[in-house]
Amino acid sequence: MIDDLAYDVAHSGIKYAFGIPGSGRSLQLVHQLLENEVQFITTHFEGSAALMAGTIGRLSGQPGIVLSIKGPGFTNMIPGLTVCSLENFPIVAAIEAYADDIPTSVAHKRMNHSAIGKEIIKSFSRISKTRSTFSDCAAYSLAETPGPVVIELIEEGNTTNNFPVSNLENCSISNGLLKALDKANKPAIIAGSFAKRSQLANYLEDLKIPIFSTVSSKGLISETGPYAAGIYTGVGLSDTLECQILSKADLVIGIGLRNSEVLAARPFASQAFNIDYPLVDLHTGFEFSETASLQNFYDIFDQLRGFEWGHSLIDETALQMQIHLQTSEFVPFHVYRAIRHKFNDKVRLVVDTGLFCTIAEHAWTSENPNDFLCAGNSRYMGTGLPMGIASSLYDREIPTVVALGDGGIGMYIAEAKIASQYQLPLLILLLSDQGFGSIRKEAITQNLNTGPLLMDNPSWVRTFESFNIPAMQVTNEAEFSQAISNWVPNTGPLFIECVFDPNVYMEMTDKLR
Repeated sequence: MIDDLAYDVAHSGIKYAFGIPGSGRSLQLVHQLLENEVQFITTHFEGSAALMAGTIGRLSGQPGIVLSIKGPGFTNMIPGLTVCSLENFPIVAAIEAYADDIPTSVAHKRMNHSAIGKEIIKSFSRISKTRSTFSDCAAYSLAETPGPVVIELIEEGNTTNNFPVSNLENCSISNGLLKALDKANKPAIIAGSFAKRSQLANYLEDLKIPIFSTVSSKGLISETGPYAAGIYTGVGLSDTLECQILSKADLVIGIGLRNSEVLAARPFASQAFNIDYPLVDLHTGFEFSETASLQNFYDIFDQLRGFEWGHSLIDETALQMQIHLQTSEFVPFHVYRAIRHKFNDKVRLVVDTGLFCTIAEHAWTSENPNDFLCAGNSRYMGTGLPMGIASSLYDREIPTVVALGDGGIGMYIAEAKIASQYQLPLLILLLSDQGFGSIRKEAITQNLNTGPLLMDNPSWVRTFESFNIPAMQVTNEAEFSQAISNWVPNTGPLFIECVFDPNVYMEMTDKLR
């Protein structure tokens, strides 16, 4: 049934698959995928293969495809599958496995995949001789809330799929929020990634009230618009729009606002309601008056169109934040500004996690959700490079810029060879304070030993040069602007190491988070 599986993958429109095959069914699957014109990218680690496949899933709206051998191959994949689970990336993983009737004396690489992956895998399935296993698994990986589904490459008489089916028709509808809107003067919206998946952007773009997004839905509405209030994290400090604007709102409306998409779920100063998928239970901490079904949204939208407030406050607060970020010293803000100037907004930014990510979340304006990628929910260090490579593979028409920190750059460094091999339009940046900036800041606050948080010989220039990727180091904005001005994306990747003053770097987010 391997040939049927590959055929179904190809005819679903999927263009890429990732992984490391073994000598068994995974090798046969790779052959059949190639026969069906699905390009297979051999990675250097199964975890990064899952990250790449999940990124393709996030960008395309179709599940990414990843494969590996049984046992160690699957466990190596766990870090990437964990990110896909926490970030709600749709992905189908095809894993070699032993059939149930194989005696336990056959133990080579044998592991209980479902027991290992039960915390992060939505469902396990097996190849079926009677129906399209892949189409079922793909649909379930995309179903709310998206995440990883595993197909074990064992041919059995019938599929073992047991995907839950929700009955949305039985969801109750409450008028509580409609009544609250009758009394409100300054409502504000905070939209999670569910709002993106529910295709509500066009409705929200028409409203004239402050609209926040979680990091996972950044760009849901154009952040250049007059009522785009940036991101909501739950921990924003004095210079952030979430602090200034929500303190003046008299009603907060979440749309798929979940505690898994913020850094802290806390009660709001005003009354708050949420609109969400009915089977999700991720709302504790916000103390919503109630959570309503999406069926309520259209009546609520009609009322929201009658409000208008917050435009000038958004402008004033955003300007104040920009003033704070534009220090005289070289910091990541200057890097992002130079990138904007170079590419005139026709660029995608992928960031890892760290203080430079905090700056990007607030200072980088996104026209749509695919303009900005990060591990916004998981804050999983090391994800940036595989995600950036997958982004470049998915869309070569615009350059991808991936920003990495000192801690995350080394985890998947071997995958940089893929960027070189395929001559991807990828700008790889190391934003270096020569250590773990955010953690070092906390260690200093607590008067703890900072020695383990400083890097010995932090430069990666020679490493990237060994991958046949041009590489250089810069120490100011002029040098950086000159370096990217000479880069032609369609000629292949470029690595730039941006070195900052560690003490200035630690202080740049003081009024943000």
